[in-house]
Amino acid sequence: MKKEKGEGFTWWDAVPIQEETRDQFDLEDILREFGGEGSPSGEKDDPALRSPVPLHITREVESAPLRYSPPADQFPRRQIPPRKTAPEQPVTDCPTMPLPKLRQDKPGSVDGGTIRFVPVGNREVEESRPAEMVYGLEDEPDDLPVRRSSVAVAEREDEEKPDKCPENEPVPRTKRATGQKRKPERTKGDHSAPPPKRKPIITPESRYRTALEGMPGRSARRVVCTLLTLLALTLGVVGGQESLSGASTQRILVFGELALLILCAICCWDVLVSGILRLLRLRFDLNALVVFETLLGLTHGFICLQTGQASYCPVICLVLNFSLWGLQSRYRGTVDTMEVARRTDGTLALRREPNKSGDSGAILPGEGSMDAFLEEFDRTPAPQRLTEVYGLMLLILSLFGALLAPKEDGVTFIRNWTAILVSGTPLCGFLVWYRPWAFLATKLKEQGAAMYGWAGARRMGGKLTVPIADQDLFPAEGLKLNGVKFFGGASPDRVIAYGAAVMENVGGGLSALFQEQAEQRGCRRYTAQKVRRYDSGGIGADILSDSVLVGSLRFMQAMGVDMPAGTKVSQAVYVAIEGELVGVFAVQYGVSRSVAESMGMLCGCRGVNPTITALDFIITEPFVKSKFRVDTGKMNFLPVSQRSRWHGLEAGADSEPCALIWEYRFPTVAMVVTGARALRTAVLWGALIALVGGLMGMAIMTALTCLGAQETMSLVNIGLFQMIWAVPGILLSGWPRSI
Repeated sequence: MKKEKGEGFTWWDAVPIQEETRDQFDLEDILREFGGEGSPSGEKDDPALRSPVPLHITREVESAPLRYSPPADQFPRRQIPPRKTAPEQPVTDCPTMPLPKLRQDKPGSVDGGTIRFVPVGNREVEESRPAEMVYGLEDEPDDLPVRRSSVAVAEREDEEKPDKCPENEPVPRTKRATGQKRKPERTKGDHSAPPPKRKPIITPESRYRTALEGMPGRSARRVVCTLLTLLALTLGVVGGQESLSGASTQRILVFGELALLILCAICCWDVLVSGILRLLRLRFDLNALVVFETLLGLTHGFICLQTGQASYCPVICLVLNFSLWGLQSRYRGTVDTMEVARRTDGTLALRREPNKSGDSGAILPGEGSMDAFLEEFDRTPAPQRLTEVYGLMLLILSLFGALLAPKEDGVTFIRNWTAILVSGTPLCGFLVWYRPWAFLATKLKEQGAAMYGWAGARRMGGKLTVPIADQDLFPAEGLKLNGVKFFGGASPDRVIAYGAAVMENVGGGLSALFQEQAEQRGCRRYTAQKVRRYDSGGIGADILSDSVLVGSLRFMQAMGVDMPAGTKVSQAVYVAIEGELVGVFAVQYGVSRSVAESMGMLCGCRGVNPTITALDFIITEPFVKSKFRVDTGKMNFLPVSQRSRWHGLEAGADSEPCALIWEYRFPTVAMVVTGARALRTAVLWGALIALVGGLMGMAIMTALTCLGAQETMSLVNIGLFQMIWAVPGILLSGWPRSI
């Protein structure tokens, strides 16, 4: 079959296929087909020479179409783009220079022509330049600038092309041509520094895992360190007895004290590692001070082991014990804080809204940020930073005090420096921030909250307003309907429907209670219009053509509603239509223990102003006082007409975050407010006591060293002084635990 040219046409389609006439052919046919006549030797046809090979073999062509290839004369002529050439540089911009004399023996020179053939190596290059600008390479003067031909410029497209010819300088090449990396170009006048690399923020989950890893081992090591410290102090007290003042006995006691100090240092290895890392980073804190004290204590112990004098190793064991206590509190607070942070996305927080109701601020729910929370968490609190500065000052001043004291040899200098340094180290300084913060973090974890570090506690200071809604005092599940009584000619469904429509504007548990009754009875739904709120404890509205009043007993009496006998119930909602009482709903308000404790905490906290913003008209001052047994004189009861502006109020953009929370609950708010204020008080007073005690110890010991009162600088006196000043610091650090 003959195919038309087009899609699917192949070259073998144009060749006619000969039909097969027979299945086999002989040798003569083969010779005849290839130009021979019969057998080459003229012999007769032998049947044995017959070939079984068929004459033609036909096979089916694959059905896959191939692209049509037109004849060669129909191919389009290839368009080769012209070679790019560099634009000629204007001759006027180049400096004028004397040209050499042209050689007349050069082939192809034409007087006044514009085409010259100049030999370049083993070939001739055609130049389209004026004849007077063409000369041989051997005639080029050395002081002429390098000029490149257009061919060379076209081969190197990365070469820079200056606007003007430089004077006696080669054309500079780009960094790409020379194999160097190209730097990003900056615009002229851009002197701004590159943006600094932001420090990667570690996630709360990783912080939680890291702090939790060594908690059991750290607690066990602290118990062992406490036992070793008590044993070392016992040896020190025994060594101070006059009956055991022999040199040999003192060496045995000093050897035991030195061994116990080494064991305490092993138990507190993480404290020493933390101090060493701080020193390597050129920063100083109390852990770095402990490193110096440990080295001085070991040095003084080895000296006393040879001289038979008393050492200060037991007091240094006491310092190591308190430093490990502070580090343990730090990790415990981190675990409890990150336990809350890793379970929330950080989008809900308690924030301080400034200038609300004439006070310095109000605590309201608002948006939170996990990055801001972690950033505040990493910052060192100001009181703790103050103790770190004091530690560096103590190290320097104690060195100067030891140098000023009269000394006979290096042993006396080491003894004086160790005594001043140990006496000036406040033991409670290791607990100033970490121990109270750990106690508060544990309490806040139970309520699903985490403090924004020291910044969050500081923002809770001063006068503070805490709004309390009806849902905070009496959640919807805490309200129950004790009984219902209807009066007048109105149907019960109509009374309930009217009451539910008006109570929608109140919200809270009462509204849910009326809506539940309306759904159970299948009442018709109404919409209240012209809603009016009264300070006497009620609300009025218009429904259809009826005027409806809903409120407390006091409100109904103030509005002149006729009250039948036996209807005076204090905890009840009264409904009146057109001035006639039609229904009384007795409500039971259940008091939660956590809410009662929270109310007592807020009322007992100085500077905190709990403000009742509940829209429920039954929640009055006498009602709150009888239910929660609190001093309502410290509370602020807003008029009912002003409470609506607090309903659903959230913190604005100018507010400051204080704590992350899982959900907004009244016990959580009360714990955050009271806990933050207790933490702030404990930390500030603890830091003050630590600094005063440390300064007094350093001053007294420096004076004793200058006076040479070696007997007064005994181990027992220094140990008693340190423990006496540590007691108030320990008591203050436990303040947040008692809230």
